[in-house]
Amino acid sequence: MTLYLLLKIKSLLKNKHLIFWSIVFVDFWVVLWFFVFSRGSLPSNMVIYNEAAAFAYLGIISIASLAVSFTYAFGFQATALRYLTRFTRLTPGKYLLEDTVASLVTYALVIAILYISVSVCTYLKYHVVPSPANVPGLIVCLLACGVLLHVMSIFLALLCFAIGAPRSINYVSAIPLMVGFIAYGTCFAGYGPATEAVAYANPFNVMAYLILYYFTGKVPPVASYFEYVFSTYLMHKTVSVPLVDLRLAAISLIVWIVALSLISLFLVRKIRALSVYELMTA
Repeated sequence: MTLYLLLKIKSLLKNKHLIFWSIVFVDFWVVLWFFVFSRGSLPSNMVIYNEAAAFAYLGIISIASLAVSFTYAFGFQATALRYLTRFTRLTPGKYLLEDTVASLVTYALVIAILYISVSVCTYLKYHVVPSPANVPGLIVCLLACGVLLHVMSIFLALLCFAIGAPRSINYVSAIPLMVGFIAYGTCFAGYGPATEAVAYANPFNVMAYLILYYFTGKVPPVASYFEYVFSTYLMHKTVSVPLVDLRLAAISLIVWIVALSLISLFLVRKIRALSVYELMTA
């Protein structure tokens, strides 16, 4: 372990934008979710579905917000990497390892805070806190989501420098958040032919599907989550919404991780060191 790891973790945890958008803003929506949008009481066997939905769908908003901060953090250090790895004891291998660890540690803390917030609000609302159906599976799933978050941030930052437009990071970094809100919409939006067509192409959709499955132990629908859950498990009615293909969802998540990693390895050879003036004017 080098000093870089500690400094990177400290830098991320002191990032005011990260703290506000990934923790405070999302926790505000957790409160709204349980005390404004979730009106009335639920049978004890239905509470876990509301808890899981809050954790999964607000979780992807938190993850997308983290991606924005991680992209900026990597972008600020991208052009100095060749000097950092050449004139210090930090080798490229150590850098990649420690940068990944720093991102995952920050991600784990943010997700842990979100889980605690959801659990506390669940207890205050329903006086019961159901535990996840498959804790080991949920942990592995969340770890995979964290790895995808990290490689996605690296890819977006490298892309801006590879095309010679580092200032475009102000716009490119917002892509995960926009895509994340599209996935969030499937929690409430009705099912249509286009929904299933793009369901597995959106990495945030895939994250939500897998989190829901490991949290509840039930295969979630492609869209209209609440309509399906309440109709199927509460009123025992049939809803014509296809269920998620878990194998395809897992494959999609792995493909995204591998593809973005390989593209990032290609892009890292295309970037060049830029002066402060070039960074301000490019």
